[in-house]
Amino acid sequence: MTEKHDLLLEIGCEEIPAGYVAPALKRMEELFAEFCEKNRISSGETKTFGTPRRLALTAEAVADRQDDMVIEIKGPPSKAALAPDGSFNEAAAKFAESRGGSLKQLQIRPTDRGDYLFMVKKEKGGKTAAALAELPKFIFERLAFPKSMRWDVRPARFARPARWILLLYANKPVRAGFNGLPCGPFTYGNRWHGSKKIKVSSIPDYFEKLEAAGVVADHRRRREMIRKAATGLARGNPYMPDELLDEVNFLVEYPYAAIGTFPVEFTELPPEVLIICIKKNQRYFPVSDPATGRMLPEFVVAMNAPLTESKKVIEGYERVLNSRLKDAKFFYDEDLKTSMKDRAESLKRITFQDKLGSLWDKQERVKALAADLGAGWGAAAEDVRTAVEAASLMKADLASQMVFEYTEIQGTVGKYYILAEGGRTEVAQAVEEHYMPRFADDALAASAAGALLAVADKMDTVTGYFSVGLIPTGSADPYQLRRAALGVIRTLEAFNMPFTFEDLARMSAERHGEIAGDENSRRKLVDFFEERYRNYMVASGYPHDVMEALAARKAPLAKKREAADAIVEVKDAEEFRDFREVFTRISNIMSKSKPSVGKGVNPDLFQAEEERALREAWLKAKPALEDPNATESGKLMAMFALAAPGAAFFDKVLVMDKDENVRENRGVMLFEILAGITDNSADYKLIVKK
Repeated sequence: MTEKHDLLLEIGCEEIPAGYVAPALKRMEELFAEFCEKNRISSGETKTFGTPRRLALTAEAVADRQDDMVIEIKGPPSKAALAPDGSFNEAAAKFAESRGGSLKQLQIRPTDRGDYLFMVKKEKGGKTAAALAELPKFIFERLAFPKSMRWDVRPARFARPARWILLLYANKPVRAGFNGLPCGPFTYGNRWHGSKKIKVSSIPDYFEKLEAAGVVADHRRRREMIRKAATGLARGNPYMPDELLDEVNFLVEYPYAAIGTFPVEFTELPPEVLIICIKKNQRYFPVSDPATGRMLPEFVVAMNAPLTESKKVIEGYERVLNSRLKDAKFFYDEDLKTSMKDRAESLKRITFQDKLGSLWDKQERVKALAADLGAGWGAAAEDVRTAVEAASLMKADLASQMVFEYTEIQGTVGKYYILAEGGRTEVAQAVEEHYMPRFADDALAASAAGALLAVADKMDTVTGYFSVGLIPTGSADPYQLRRAALGVIRTLEAFNMPFTFEDLARMSAERHGEIAGDENSRRKLVDFFEERYRNYMVASGYPHDVMEALAARKAPLAKKREAADAIVEVKDAEEFRDFREVFTRISNIMSKSKPSVGKGVNPDLFQAEEERALREAWLKAKPALEDPNATESGKLMAMFALAAPGAAFFDKVLVMDKDENVRENRGVMLFEILAGITDNSADYKLIVKK
């Protein structure tokens, strides 16, 4: 009878970079599952645990024997393996011998190509403990890190030098020597506790003894300890975004929290600057006043050891931080000596891109485009004025010392500098918001002026790079044009701007001579945005075929989303399937025969009542399709009325009539229906038939 036992694996090493640990733990769990599948070992729930010095895994209910395996080996056709009396002949015997089996293991089985000889071998599963000896090597060799290293003369690579392997199964050590690493029932505690060798007898014993030696191995529990300690110590609200909390969590093995302070004069700096100095450079937690939201002159630090000489240790933390804050204060004070207008002038000497001119040139293009977008959107005159004014200053902070040092807060620095010299709040806000969204899930601009500027700036960037041939290919996108396009799409949708991608390409191209008159280049630009929009919508849950069908439609994004919702709601209905069938037949015929351009439908050439009925049905549906105020559901209902007369038409009427005039007239009618539906709704033949 198969028994089940728990398993514990730990790889001990020197301190791993904090950002490497979580991905390594996830991969470790995947590799254990692969190992079990490969070795036919059944197991229960698996969990991983990590600190800077160890990657650990536990698995419950691991079977003590591998599953039995049946191996089937296909041989020659049965007629070549059987004697006249139906027994296996010499060829069959040689086949069995070559595969390490006997005649008793041979069978005749039917296949798609007739009866064949098969050898069926049953391999009994071995002991799990023996197979587990290969587990550390299997995982160790397959764990990948952004950067790996070799140490000593060992051939293996790892994030940092590995020092020991702990492997227990059924509370017994498994000998799994690999790469010269010691392997046994031993682990090591926190360095600050002497890093003593600890003998482990079980999984509960592992966690208990490690904690006594200054190691909380469960990173989930350790993270919560840090959060509670920081919240309890701070006089205000500690700033603990997930990415900072995760990083600090994997910098310590047992968190000891403490409070530090800095001179109150530094709270005059923009809060984003303080947060960067405290969070990014030092990995401390900044603290804000819950009543005012202003930064307090203190921080919380999580350490890896108890404070034996707390005053000196905290003074060291404060001294390092004060040096960084002094630099930031110097940059801030020096920058304020130059006005934003003068700083904007200096952009004439800073190149945006060799063929696209300076940052000043870019600002001028964006200023003109923002004005055009505002007029086309019907935005309030004050919002357009604000956007244009902000466009003249939007890149000025790139010439500041503060942004040179802290590039991630470009735009935000510009906002504070505009406010410091008495500029309008609305202009300062638009300058900050024109970078939004900075990444896929980032917040969007909150103001109309900021949205105009964000769309104009990103459109100018994408159009400019397309105009000089720097177009993303495959996975390569060094100028982050896909991110910029997604930012345009999200902003257009959020503010319900009435522009099609064709509108944006045309308006933006007018400022780039190389692409302005090139229809083919503008088409590539539109296709690029269509692809990004399609991927964005599919990622949001819309079916791929629906978005493909809508790709050719020139419509604002709000209308496209409304159409997608309407199609998704009815695409499985019988009336939709009937309509799609008629549309597909029209599309297929028109793909083979194009009618003369410019000709209209002549009812006098109709020879069948079904022709007239289809024409009348189309003339009734057409106004709803072309009405800009019609709902997309209403358009679908109007098109569904074409299904019955369309089906009757194809049953009774031969489109390719012998009479050239009749044939041409029918083609013109069908082409008008096809173009009217595709241009105003969707290409329904691309909807997958169910």
